[in-house]
Amino acid sequence: MAGAIGAAFALRSAIPGREPRRIELGLLAVLTLASALLFLHEPINLLMPVGNFIHEGLPCAFGIAMLASLPLLVLFWTVRRGAPLAGGAAGALAGAGAFLFSFAWMRVNCPIDEGLHLFMWHFLPALIGVALSAGAGFLLFRRRSRAARPSSR
Repeated sequence: MAGAIGAAFALRSAIPGREPRRIELGLLAVLTLASALLFLHEPINLLMPVGNFIHEGLPCAFGIAMLASLPLLVLFWTVRRGAPLAGGAAGALAGAGAFLFSFAWMRVNCPIDEGLHLFMWHFLPALIGVALSAGAGFLLFRRRSRAARPSSR
């Protein structure tokens, strides 16, 4: 749900004057944090060797990035076609749409239900992806200055 809301807010942010309000961004943050708090319900296995933990987790982090890549590119392309006034926020919302959706998809596909694995290899890469998308939004969605038009005399 958080991924779909993030994508919708990203598309709305491309229209000047239709940017998400603080209460709407708060709803997105609460939904994201609520999904993270669900990890506390899952058991944590601290006896797993670090090598096995990394070996089992890297494919999940890679899967998060791969599943988010196409939706992220589409959201960046559509937002760029609009006129976003806050580039970083638009990029973060596009990243939230793509990475939180891929987080949910990997959560369904991953057979490991251990809390530390889910936080470290599913949720944390999604949050890093949202942060990197915000940085990309600052660069990609800069206001374009109008080129000086030659006067027709």
